[in-house]
Amino acid sequence: MHLSDMNPIIRFSALISCILLVYGLFHHGAQPMAVGLFAPPVDKIAHAAVFGLMAVMLWLALNRQRPFLIILLVVLTGAADEIHQLFLPGRSADMSDWIADITGACLTVIALMTSKNKPRAQAPAPGENWLFIR
Repeated sequence: MHLSDMNPIIRFSALISCILLVYGLFHHGAQPMAVGLFAPPVDKIAHAAVFGLMAVMLWLALNRQRPFLIILLVVLTGAADEIHQLFLPGRSADMSDWIADITGACLTVIALMTSKNKPRAQAPAPGENWLFIR
């Protein structure tokens, strides 16, 4: 599929999913059950994963274009999340959480950028052993 041919329904769905993810991040992050939900260092992995997922959704919503804008949006969302946590009981802003957010976004966008032009492997013909297809 050519980049300009990406289905508008996929792009719209990715945008709505991203908006819902950000809403959930702020809404559910403000709930008492969010305090200490993940213990260190697992919390950093969770941050990187969530913000990496946000980058994937934006990548699809923006038709696989504008990687710097995607990173900027994710970085700003991560900063807003940490600032938001300053005002929540039992929560605190943590620079290392924000760094995990940035790392997740950057690694995800780099992976998406480097994989977009790779040819897809052909499926093995019926009866062929897929382990030995090159």
